[in-house]
Amino acid sequence: MAWVGTLGSGTEDDPYLIIEEQELWDYWNDPGYTWARLTRDLDMAGIPALITPSANRSSVRIDGAGHSVRNATFADDPFADNGAGTCYFRNVEFYILAGWITHTYYYDGINCTNVRWHYEHVSEVQIYHTEKPDRCYFTDCMVSGACTFIGANTQTSRTNGFYVLCSTTDDVRTAGYYQVLTAEESAQASSYDLLDPAGWVIEDGTVPYPQQVSYDYSQFTRIKGVTTVDSIPESRMVRIHTARYPGYVAGGLSTDDGTFEFQTRPFTEPLLVIAHDDIGLEMRPTTDYELGDIVHPAGGNGYRYLCIQAGTTADPLPQAPWPTDQLTSGTAIFEARKIRQPIVEGPVTPAPYIPPSE
Repeated sequence: MAWVGTLGSGTEDDPYLIIEEQELWDYWNDPGYTWARLTRDLDMAGIPALITPSANRSSVRIDGAGHSVRNATFADDPFADNGAGTCYFRNVEFYILAGWITHTYYYDGINCTNVRWHYEHVSEVQIYHTEKPDRCYFTDCMVSGACTFIGANTQTSRTNGFYVLCSTTDDVRTAGYYQVLTAEESAQASSYDLLDPAGWVIEDGTVPYPQQVSYDYSQFTRIKGVTTVDSIPESRMVRIHTARYPGYVAGGLSTDDGTFEFQTRPFTEPLLVIAHDDIGLEMRPTTDYELGDIVHPAGGNGYRYLCIQAGTTADPLPQAPWPTDQLTSGTAIFEARKIRQPIVEGPVTPAPYIPPSE
């Protein structure tokens, strides 16, 4: 099953948003056929090597939004290996520490726009394909660093503005598919006449880099906190509401230490946060209950009942009033716990996941 991000839906128009380095690792290793977008520069130092998706199950599709991925390592040869569905890379720089061949493999090709691969280790780099090379597109891309670029295994890749800023072979220099620059030329803005200035920052004295693209992330909001009882952190049910119908926004059970965090997209206005005890479901006859299950009697009595011995309830159920210490029904035993007062906090303004400055 493909990785599912916290923010976004994974479509091209609403991609998963990558905020942390670990999220990129999780996505890259099992992307399915979803899209992801970087929200900041990432430093992959200390993160395990990215594993190229295996054939016939996935296809990496990344919009870098002009950000860079530094200290990236790859666990095997291919940079992008897909089996069914084109890999897409847009507006991103990769600084690669390990992984020697940039390649697309099997069926549906690769599509790159405004991408730079900078190899920080000695390596050979090749655009490699076996099945449908006519579906390999490289527009406004460049390869640089300590590598040697040896071109493509065939010359049917579609290239437009593909710059080579590293060692290369005579075949590449004479092929006419690539713009091979010397070290001096690579620092001259005039050398990059094929790059689209709308997608790149092109200045004298430096190698061009992708333009950062601004997106409005204000709708991606969250509320987080800690639920307590008598100032002591404790797990409770949390419900977040607006002041208008239908009201409910998000909610669930806080952790054992009381912490919670819920996405409140697309709400940005102040909300109400309600914390209350989990009273479970109404107890049913001849029903199996596991340790930790919570039930309550029909009509309520101010107590909830926590299963402390798994078993099956009797039929009929115990008659009211239920005891307020311990309850046995059939082979199941429950501990009575008094329902504490709910707490309402508000108005609470949701915080953005991604601050505007980033």
